[in-house]
Amino acid sequence: MIYEIEKKAWLNNKTEAINKADKLFTFIKDDVKRDTYYFNGDFKNIDFKNDIIFRIRKDGDTTFITHKKRDFIDNFEINEENEFEAINPDDLHQFFLFLGFSVLIEKNKSGKIYKY
Repeated sequence: MIYEIEKKAWLNNKTEAINKADKLFTFIKDDVKRDTYYFNGDFKNIDFKNDIIFRIRKDGDTTFITHKKRDFIDNFEINEENEFEAINPDDLHQFFLFLGFSVLIEKNKSGKIYKY
C-alpha cells in the first residue's frame, strides 16, 4: 500500500519559479504525463472523496492504472494509492467504456525534474 501526501501551491510567476529552480537544483529532464480519468455516475454530483474514480496514466513508455482512496486533513490531500502497470492501455480504455465507465477528464501534465 502506498500513501501520497499532497499540498497544492500556486505560482504567480512560472518563469521566475523555473529560474529559481534552475539556480538551486540540477535540471534532469522535462516530464510529460497523459492522464485519462474514468467515472461511473452522475457528473453533476461527483463526490471526489467517495466516488470510484480511476485513471490510466501514460508516462513515457510506461502506463499505469491508479485508484486513489482520498482523504483531506486541513489543507492536505492524503491518498491511499492502488497502482499497477498496464500492458495494453488502448484495450483497457475500450474495456472500461464497455463496463459503463465514462471519461471524466483527459489531461496532459508537463513539468520539470530536478535533482537536489
